[in-house]
Amino acid sequence: MKKVPSNIEKVIQVKSVAMQAERAEKDEKEATHRREQLATGREKIAKLFEEFKAKVPNYLHFYMVTEVEQYWTEDRIIQILEYHHPFECHPVFNIPGLSLIKFDGTSDWMCQNAYDSEWGGSPVMTFNNSHWYADVEYVLVQARIAWLQHQENVSKEAERNAQTARDCAMKDAREAIEFAKFQAEEVREQAEKHRQHDELVKFLDENPEAVYLLKTFVQIQANRGRHQDAIERVHEMMENAEYASERRAELYRRELQDAEQRVQRETEERQRAEWEAEDANKALKKAKDEANQF
Repeated sequence: MKKVPSNIEKVIQVKSVAMQAERAEKDEKEATHRREQLATGREKIAKLFEEFKAKVPNYLHFYMVTEVEQYWTEDRIIQILEYHHPFECHPVFNIPGLSLIKFDGTSDWMCQNAYDSEWGGSPVMTFNNSHWYADVEYVLVQARIAWLQHQENVSKEAERNAQTARDCAMKDAREAIEFAKFQAEEVREQAEKHRQHDELVKFLDENPEAVYLLKTFVQIQANRGRHQDAIERVHEMMENAEYASERRAELYRRELQDAEQRVQRETEERQRAEWEAEDANKALKKAKDEANQF
């Protein structure tokens, strides 16, 4: 690797330090500006929530969620401060035993709906597909119904999960029992094989003549196998010879048939030649007779 000249290296180091300082200063300014924006945004939203309280019933003031971070991220707070109308900040009310309730800042209300988990996921309560209503008491009733429905959904999911766990446990237990039975059967089979082997060894030790008979039987079987191989080879040779004989016979038949066809064609050609010669002689004779008449 080529080395950078020392004078150039010094220039690069000095410039790198300067660039790092500039970057740190820029980052600090951006962080300070962001903190100021967040503080301003939180202050304005807090004032806005105080204004909202004058528009909602007194019995709901205690349940208004005033922590801004529970509504939006820091980036969202800055976006609302810079680009959006402040009335897009809808305060939320978290009342025990009810789904969350949202106020539009003027007169209308909505609550979360409860959704089951039949199509995947867990039971949820969300503002999706919710509608605004001017009657806050009606929305409170709907929020209570949604909360109760959500509790029922959660209970059903817990039961489904428990049933799934029981089914899995039963399946695992059945598989474990089957595997244990399979292993036990293998052990029994191996034990039976060892027992038979030991009995055979013991029998042969106690009966030398049985060993001789066994050796004789093995030799006979080996000889029978060799004889069988020889017989099979002879059969194969005979089949090959028979096949070759049939091929030669077929070849001879074809040659004889070709010869007969050639003889027939030559005979037909000779007959045609004789007929043509006879016709020519008749024509010549007729011509001579006609010439003698004149």
